[in-house]
Amino acid sequence: MIVGLIASAFITVILSHAFRLPLLLITLGAALVLKSQPSGAAALPAYPFDLGELLEYKLHYGWFKIGEASLELSDSVKRYEGKNCYELKVSGGTAGLLNIFASVDDEWGAVINQEDLTPVFTYRNIQEGKYQLEERVYISADSGNVRVESYRAHKDKRSTDYFEFDPGQEMYDMLSSILVMRNVDYARYEAGDTLNLDAFFQDTFYHFDVLYEGLDKVKTAVGKLKAYKLVPLMPENSVFNGKQSVKVWLSADSNRLPLKATANMFIGNASCEITSYKNIKYGPDYRSK
Repeated sequence: MIVGLIASAFITVILSHAFRLPLLLITLGAALVLKSQPSGAAALPAYPFDLGELLEYKLHYGWFKIGEASLELSDSVKRYEGKNCYELKVSGGTAGLLNIFASVDDEWGAVINQEDLTPVFTYRNIQEGKYQLEERVYISADSGNVRVESYRAHKDKRSTDYFEFDPGQEMYDMLSSILVMRNVDYARYEAGDTLNLDAFFQDTFYHFDVLYEGLDKVKTAVGKLKAYKLVPLMPENSVFNGKQSVKVWLSADSNRLPLKATANMFIGNASCEITSYKNIKYGPDYRSK
């Protein structure tokens, strides 16, 4: 029984990190380019995504498939505080027999202003074994205020925290970064450029650098595709093993799809890879066999 509990705890730790790959790896690459466009660079003339877009991923720990995840854009415009908004959701869950040992069911979401892709409201519903978190984040760019309301069900504990940033500053979260990332004109960059950004996540402000490595070819379940490669330069931490332990690939086409992300962690290697896409702006739907 003790061995089973230890195994369950270890698997839950692995899964909790791996399920953040579509978000914390793909969107980390996104967050790192938000304010780092060279002087004179411009965003794409039109957003490379449409309402109703659905991207699906498989998650691996080493050679083993441990789950699935999806990124879904709302099929209609949402009204929030007088603004026309997208709603973007990221969800993931364990696959097959792993549910016997440890269950992970995570959902992240954001309501994002269509005009400038800044978030106005975000949420997380996290269930990883016995750990449960409900988080609601209210963001006001005009006043420069962030209010974070959290409820940890496993401890029956509620908290409310406040943070401040410069009023009028374009402040993004991890989810809105996905859309911003896809709207970057990478033709304005050169391989070897190092970009930077100060970012906020959970309750901390971070400073990141990212190395843009130019065009690459990446093999995925939807084919071998030309892609932009980003390598975030990780600060010292207890999760990722090395400064260049995270790599992110985006399709080098009109859709700018997040294709793949890999991470070398202290507990092993994890990855996420796109398996299907639906309702993309340019091209037909695709589902791997």
